[in-house]
Amino acid sequence: MPRRRTRHIRPREPEPEQPALATRVLRLVGSVVAPATVLTALLLYFGRLHAQGLADYFGLQYSVLDLTTQDFVVRSADGLILPAALTACAVLLALWAHWVLTRALPPPARQRALRVVIPVAAVLGCGLVTLALVDAFTPGELFDPVGELRGLCLAIGAPLLVYAVRLARTAGTGRSSGGTALAEWTAAFALVSVGLFWAAGTYAVGVGTGRARQIADLLGSMPDVTVFSEKDLNLDGQPGVSVQRCPAPERAYGYRYSGLRLVLQSGSQYLLLPVGWSVERGAAILLPRQGGVRLEFGWRSDWRPTGC
Repeated sequence: MPRRRTRHIRPREPEPEQPALATRVLRLVGSVVAPATVLTALLLYFGRLHAQGLADYFGLQYSVLDLTTQDFVVRSADGLILPAALTACAVLLALWAHWVLTRALPPPARQRALRVVIPVAAVLGCGLVTLALVDAFTPGELFDPVGELRGLCLAIGAPLLVYAVRLARTAGTGRSSGGTALAEWTAAFALVSVGLFWAAGTYAVGVGTGRARQIADLLGSMPDVTVFSEKDLNLDGQPGVSVQRCPAPERAYGYRYSGLRLVLQSGSQYLLLPVGWSVERGAAILLPRQGGVRLEFGWRSDWRPTGC
């Protein structure tokens, strides 16, 4: 009898998720919100809250500083560079880990790794999202004093949950429609964006407040500002400020104020502090830029401005 040939059919491994899916998600997101728009919005949001934290410490409403859009963007560089770099590094590490898990490992090792990664990602993602939701209904209680964690929990937990579901479907040869996968990743992208803005807002206020404290501690070592004015500015009672009246009619300025420090210049006004300012005493001074006022600066402690 002729020998019957047997054909060995290897079990077909589940196909990895189509690479085009990520491209479709990026195209959809890019068609709705351009990456440059998201980055610009984040810079403006961070700069605005940074200015709010700084102004609140000095007892000001940030809107009176008359800051421009360019001021907000420039101010966002104070404290945002390091978190942005760390976020980019974390994304790269996550992408490389996914490549190792789904491409580099042989099938037996991959299956063993998936049996560990899937439940860990699901439990961790569910826990982080739950913490963010609990804090949303009990603000200021769960994550004090590190308020940035509430946004980071949402930004990390949401993609972990979606990733665990996608891995479970792939490992179980289950398939979902392209539209379902696209909707899942789009929703995850939206939640990550909300979480990052949430975390950045709390962090920006803290950075602005910390910068204000630093300025207050260094008032004594900052350049001295002498203000010459045609009219009396009524700064006699400010701590550390000395006033000299110049009654000579030929003088261009009738009053000279020394012992002030320039914090910032925004729009058409100066924000000044008396050298003896503290949270308990003294007041922040907003001085309009006008023709009847002149400022002089000096570094040395024995420096004296010219006459009135």
